[in-house]
Amino acid sequence: MTTAERLTQIAGNVQNVYDSGIDSGRECMLSNLDDLKSSVSITDLSNTQSVDITQYGGQASTVHDGFYNFGADFDNFGSGSGTIFTAAELTTPKQCTITAYGNGNYASITINGQLTTITDYTSTPFVFSGLVTSPISFDYQFGECDIKVDAQTSNPLPSGTELYNALWDSFQNSGNRTNYRGMISQGSSNVPNPGSFGGWMSKYIIPKYVIKPLDSYGIFSFCENLIQAPTVDFTITTKIDSAFFKCESLKRVGPLDLPSALSFGYTFLRCSNLETISSIYAPKVTDWTKAFMQCPLLKNITFAADIIANIDLHWSTLLTPASLTNIVTKLSATATGKTLTLPTTAVGKIDSSLLASKTNWTIAYL
Repeated sequence: MTTAERLTQIAGNVQNVYDSGIDSGRECMLSNLDDLKSSVSITDLSNTQSVDITQYGGQASTVHDGFYNFGADFDNFGSGSGTIFTAAELTTPKQCTITAYGNGNYASITINGQLTTITDYTSTPFVFSGLVTSPISFDYQFGECDIKVDAQTSNPLPSGTELYNALWDSFQNSGNRTNYRGMISQGSSNVPNPGSFGGWMSKYIIPKYVIKPLDSYGIFSFCENLIQAPTVDFTITTKIDSAFFKCESLKRVGPLDLPSALSFGYTFLRCSNLETISSIYAPKVTDWTKAFMQCPLLKNITFAADIIANIDLHWSTLLTPASLTNIVTKLSATATGKTLTLPTTAVGKIDSSLLASKTNWTIAYL
């Protein structure tokens, strides 16, 4: 199996991760990542096999372990000639390492049309390593000619682009995957971008297809090095809980268009460096109270739809006057019995007449 075939097989295993929850997905992805790491470290000699050239008339050498000779044995003088690999066998060039001893007189080997004399009766072998494009022939007189050929069909490692396409085609089911529940978290482990294999520990995630999840629970959770989230089409998403949980390097997110989302629990929990959420459109969310927990550096946030549920932002002491004004402005005029909780640093930064207009809301400071 070539390296490309192995990688495609591994990628295919990814596609067998079904909607059985975050933990099983994690285990499968971790397993496949280990396989992937092993595969991408394989060199061009990964398919090397020693060619048993007894089929060409030789027999196992009694002198050099693992070699073959074209005399009966070392003491049985004779002469002979032969060909290693027929033209048909070389329709695809072979990467070969050829080692030959001339345990007699007048031994020679011809590789790619070039004849080389093998030194008589020496412990120093003739060695060739390279691409073989034509049959290898040998000739000797008196004694024996010991030859070992390690060969493989020349299948170079797939390029970064080939790896990228194979893995993302499988992981994203050619763009048709909709369940991303915990599947792009660092705990799940996957391939972030061409040439950078190491789980979801890179700064960027560059999928081949636009991610369009139905279930986004924990989708980027624990991606602690992520500084830029990929484009995600959240228009069909109903659940985005814990989506960016513990993305500690993430500074900016958005816009987030979530017309169908109902749940927003812990979405940005422990995003300790998050500064900006450019826009959130989520008119149906029924509870925001834990969405922004432990986001101490959050300064800028814009709600594009009315807020109809309890919302707590008291952890974000750096919210700008513009953000605070937007939040209060978007408090639904029809919601009743709801509470907005802000940090004490917000006191005096919001127009008093705007605050007074929200008589159906309780505005608390913590």
